[in-house]
Parts: sequence; C-alpha cells; structure tokens
Amino acid sequence: MFLTKWIRDWASGKAFNNFDFLFFLKFRKFNSEENLLSLRDLLSRSEYSETERLSDQVWSHVVKNPERVLIFFDGLDEFSNRSRIAGESLRDSVEEQMSLSALFYNIVEENLLPGATVLTTTRPTAVSDVTYLPFDKTIEILGFASE
Repeated sequence: MFLTKWIRDWASGKAFNNFDFLFFLKFRKFNSEENLLSLRDLLSRSEYSETERLSDQVWSHVVKNPERVLIFFDGLDEFSNRSRIAGESLRDSVEEQMSLSALFYNIVEENLLPGATVLTTTRPTAVSDVTYLPFDKTIEILGFASE
C-alpha cells in the first residue's frame, strides 16, 4: 500500500517529478521462476505495465538517462532466493541475462543503470541478507496512521 500511494502521487504529478519512469517490481512474483532475465526483461515485468516488453523508445531513454529512473523492489523478505544476492558482477552489457538476484545486486551496486534511484522494502527478517549493499539510507516504518 505504501508504494502504491507513492506510485499514484508520481503518476498524478504530485511527487517525484524528477523521474521520467517508475518501475514497481514485487520479489514474490519471481519466486516460481529460475529463468534468466535481461534488465529490459525485468523492467518489462513491472506491476501496472500495459505492455509485455518495453518499447525501443522507452528502453533507449531508460538506458541513456538512468538518473531519471526510479525502481521499487517490494518485499525482499518474500523472495525465496534472497540468500543468493551476491557479487555476481556484470560480464557483458545491459542485454546480458542473469538471475533476479544478480540483477538486483548489479542495479543496487550501480553496475546497471548507474544513477538510478532504488527503493527496496522488506520486513526486518531479511535485512541481514542485504546489509553489505551500499544503500544510502535505511528507514524503518513503525506503523501507519489513518491519515
């Protein structure tokens, strides 16, 4: 719900005006798959996407302007392969296929889409799986008020 509100605010122009694209990826959506994905494949699977594959025009803009991209990774604690998130570095290009764990690592480490903003949500049970990643900030939400 928290991220959905942020997405609505961005879509209506109320917030995050410095981003041209927002991608919302739920970790649990990838639990049943062991398929390798390219970065383009991953972003194409964003929630609320109306297409199965990013158009060449959108993809080109994303790659050329990563600082204008915001990626939400939701529910790390729900990802069955979170213990595999490790230093699998990029070997070829943004078109290279790799596991979601490797894609996540390379996006956060800025090997892919350097300058993109990444927000990752998790319950406290999974924080220890990613403490070595270079997140700028860690925020703990203690609860929600009705307003």
